[in-house]
Amino acid sequence: PSNKLKLAVCFFGRTYGHQTMYSSKAVNKKVRFLFGLQSIRENVFQNHDVDVYCHAWVDCQSTKEKIIKLLNPKDIIVEKQKEFYKDVIPQAFMSQFFSRSKSIDLALSSNKEYDLIVAIRYDVFFFNPVNYHVVEKNKLYIDGDSGTRDWHFVGDCTTMKKIVDMLEYASFHIERKTHLPSQGVIYFPYYKSLNLETENLLNYNPQIIDKYNTDICLVRSLD
Repeated sequence: PSNKLKLAVCFFGRTYGHQTMYSSKAVNKKVRFLFGLQSIRENVFQNHDVDVYCHAWVDCQSTKEKIIKLLNPKDIIVEKQKEFYKDVIPQAFMSQFFSRSKSIDLALSSNKEYDLIVAIRYDVFFFNPVNYHVVEKNKLYIDGDSGTRDWHFVGDCTTMKKIVDMLEYASFHIERKTHLPSQGVIYFPYYKSLNLETENLLNYNPQIIDKYNTDICLVRSLD
């Protein structure tokens, strides 16, 4: 369909450094932040009526200026990284839950009517236009690797409010769980507890990693 949707696109997470090392079949590459923003403009924004909201962990003021220049957000919160926990894994998990909730909440508290809210990390690269017209009410669409599917979230405002509310649930379980192999141990039981139906819009394509002859890769690649 050619009709435009009114989208709130909410960016969250870290914007600097290298997120992780990706090691597979002798591939050892660094994930690059803010590298996929043009792909997001083309494949997420498309020709829709888009308002952008951002929460970002930054290490310098110039990052905020860069985000504003590239994305022209309606509202933006930038912060130096908060310390939630001393331990690396709980810290990383809580950092992401917090940032995502804050970003989506900016859209929800704007009192604007949106057809859909889309939440995206700063380190995702999209290869094809996303068909948001197929999104059904009261269903959550989640894309990414199979263990977490937390790079690209899509839903109506009521559904995405539940993603904001997941912060409290995550905090409770991070405090109490000693074994946290991945954020999936929080996400999927949470969705189940709400009887929230989930589906994916896109596919993660790890083959993309080898596409570029560089030590910087597009690990979080969706097509």
